[in-house]
Amino acid sequence: MILVFGGTTEGRKVCQLLTDLNTSFLYSTKTNIGLPAINASGEAKTSLIPPKYRWGELNEASLAALVREEQIATIIYAAHPFATQLAKTVAKVSEQLKILVLALERTYPERDNSAHYVADYSEAIECLEQLAVKNLLALTGVQTISKLKPFWKKHKTTFRILDRETSRTIAKESNFPADQLVFGKPSKILADEIEMIRSIGAQSVICKESGESGFLPVKIEAAKHQNIPILIIKRPNLPENFKPCSSLFELSETLKLIMK
Repeated sequence: MILVFGGTTEGRKVCQLLTDLNTSFLYSTKTNIGLPAINASGEAKTSLIPPKYRWGELNEASLAALVREEQIATIIYAAHPFATQLAKTVAKVSEQLKILVLALERTYPERDNSAHYVADYSEAIECLEQLAVKNLLALTGVQTISKLKPFWKKHKTTFRILDRETSRTIAKESNFPADQLVFGKPSKILADEIEMIRSIGAQSVICKESGESGFLPVKIEAAKHQNIPILIIKRPNLPENFKPCSSLFELSETLKLIMK
């Protein structure tokens, strides 16, 4: 059995790949979003064991128990690149249990010289203060509200978050002003991102280095169009015991060798 950590565009692609390869798998996400839509074809329609699905956070003990219970032989890591705690947990358990971890990496554009790349949120806040930003558009997600609190307590900040009850709860627990929340997903349409900046009069944008599938190039271009600085939180490195696959094709070829 293969365990897939997803909840992303890459996770959906992995599910389709494993279906095409007629391979059974367990798909795991942090929140209850269900299995992505996949289309079985040919032999897979009749012979493929239906995929399993689970959701919820895992610690080292619960992940180790899941690996043993489901007899997991391989893990495919296709979670969000900023899911750092999950990556650490998977790295530790896979090393202890001698489980191979294949990581499907996102496609990342070359770093733009006009953007301010920062290592963490403390550095981001320092940079924002130096730039004298008084009105910020934060596209870093609801989990980062607490990390940017020292800034938004002093300066107007609008967070775009997913339209989910869990997201509203997190924002409320952080005592973030409800009238400074905008609900929606990143858009691949440049005009939409430009309008978002215009509508709140943002003097700067902050986002994560989330790659092509996170529409990072669109966010950069929107900031350029509005002639405002954009801050980008640098993506974390993968754990050393993960085997990176730079494309779906490379992942597919690696899996075929493993399954021989």
